[in-house]
Amino acid sequence: MNPLRDTFYLVIAVSILPKIIFAQITYNDIASINTLESFQRVVIENNFELSASSNDTITVYGHNLTKDSTGERANQWAYYKPESTGFICLFVLNDLSRLIQSGELSSPYYKATEEIKSNCSFYKIVDNYSCYSCPQSKYRGKIGFKLMDGNGMIRHFPNE
Repeated sequence: MNPLRDTFYLVIAVSILPKIIFAQITYNDIASINTLESFQRVVIENNFELSASSNDTITVYGHNLTKDSTGERANQWAYYKPESTGFICLFVLNDLSRLIQSGELSSPYYKATEEIKSNCSFYKIVDNYSCYSCPQSKYRGKIGFKLMDGNGMIRHFPNE
């Protein structure tokens, strides 16, 4: 047993593990989405996989997507439905990610919402989402976020 070597491996694991577990979708990524193609670029470049539940009216991607006889599971989902809701990013928050709300191990949900709050202006509450106006974003409308059923949700409101 070598304490120096063990510490080295722990530091490596702590610095790499969050990038493996969580896609690193950032506020800048979210602010850049204004078309289906820009949405797809963001999710594909963050290692999301196209879901079998995609169809003509909604495009769905999952991060760490697994498929079995009961359906599909992922630790993050991204939806694009231009006619009504624009895009939604859903972050499945586990106990660890709820405990660690800042720092390197934090979920991208907490990081993105902190960036939204510091870069944008509060607009109003819409459908229980805290909505913000982000003048530097490319999308039309507002961006909102909330926690629901153990998940973090960031949603585009194109008509606000």
